[in-house]
This record gives sequence, structure tokens and C-alpha cells, in this order.
Amino acid sequence: MVNAAITTVCDMVEHCRLRLDDVSPQSLTPTTNLELVQAAAEDADESELLWTTAELEHYANEAIKETAWRTRCLRDSDLSIADVTRYSVTAGTSAVVVDPRVFIIKRVWWNSTVLVPLSARFQDEQSNDWRAEEVESPEEFVLNQSARSIRLVGIPTLDGVVGLEVIRLPLTAISGHAVPEIPQPYLADCLHWMCHLAYLKNDPDTRDTSKSDEYAALFASRVGPRPSLFQLELEGYQQGRRRGRLYYF
Repeated sequence: MVNAAITTVCDMVEHCRLRLDDVSPQSLTPTTNLELVQAAAEDADESELLWTTAELEHYANEAIKETAWRTRCLRDSDLSIADVTRYSVTAGTSAVVVDPRVFIIKRVWWNSTVLVPLSARFQDEQSNDWRAEEVESPEEFVLNQSARSIRLVGIPTLDGVVGLEVIRLPLTAISGHAVPEIPQPYLADCLHWMCHLAYLKNDPDTRDTSKSDEYAALFASRVGPRPSLFQLELEGYQQGRRRGRLYYF
């Protein structure tokens, strides 16, 4: 069930702490300025808590990344993110190293032209000189999985821009009242992964592998299993020998 109250990392931390039953003892609702100051001081003191706010914020970011990986919900096609979906290329350069936060490439552009993906094996069968040939405007590209790079088929003789439509991980870790990039309905499910990580904390008062496994199973039941590298490889090979794979790991 979607919890509409969870919209920020701060909300995620608060709800996770309640689920872990790791909250400060509740007192009467503050009514005077002095009581408000004392309550704020108690909230700031985390010495009696099993998990610090910084730890829970870290778990929240890990849960957001895990959700993005499993659901593939962060898709960019506006070509506006420098060095993620948009790469400036100078004349004489044919390789572009892709940002590590990108794990699926859907389409590639050279300026405004959509490029055709080809496999290196197919290109080698067609020509031994394709890596050294010069062209004014490339029309095809090859992915180098091990180097996480895109190689244009033909070295461009003019400056240009390589644009990518991608599925990616979040761009930055966030904290406090920042809003996660993934869709809001997934945030309640992220609490399961946060608890899974929390119960792996190497401390006698927090480590509980059975509870950790339970929460990991709950998370998987909500957002699905994590795709294996074999599954992604298989999806790539299903495109055939001529077409290149469109996946990065």
C-alpha cells in the first residue's frame, strides 16, 4: 500500500525508525518554550538509539538505488545531463566513456541523428579498418562493455555531441528533506530494504540475520528480484549477432 506521508528522506528515516522500534522514549507534548528546547535537545541526542540518523539516511539511499536497479524506473531521454546523457566530443575522438550510474542504454544520438547499434564482431567481419576510418557524421556505434564506453563507427572529423537515452541509478546521495528521484509510490517499499540493511549492522544489539532476510524477501515481493548479469546478457544476445548489446553493469 502506498503511504502518501512518505515523500522525503527524512520521512523514510522516521518511518524506518518506527518499524525498527528504535525511538526515544515519548514524553508529554511540549507546551512551554523550555519544554520545546528540551525536547529538541533530546531529539538531537542519538546516544541511546541503536541506529544513527546518518546510518538510516545511508540505508535510505541504498534502498533508493536498489529500487532503481530492480524496477528500472529512472529513465532519461532529454539529453540535458552533462556527462551522463550528453557528452561533448571533439574531432578525432571516437570513444566516449559512459557514466557509471548508467546501466542500460536505450538509444544513442550523434547530434540529432539516431545511431544504429552494431556488434564489434559484426564490424570486424565486415572491415578490418572500421576503427580507423574517418567520417564527417557517424551513423553507427559499438559498445565496449569492459571499458564502459561507446565507440563511434568512424572517427568524426568535426566536433559533435553524443546523446544517450538511458536507464540509470540516482545521480546523487540525498539527506534531510530532499525528495528522492524514484517515484513516490516506491518509497514505502524502500523501508523494507532499509530494515534489511539495518539488521545487518555488525553490533550485538542490532545484528539479526533472520529479520534481515525477512525484510529482503518483503522488498523483493514488492519491487521484484534483482536481475542477474546472466539475464541482462541474455537480453543483449537476443538482439542477434549484428546488433550490439545495450546493457552496462
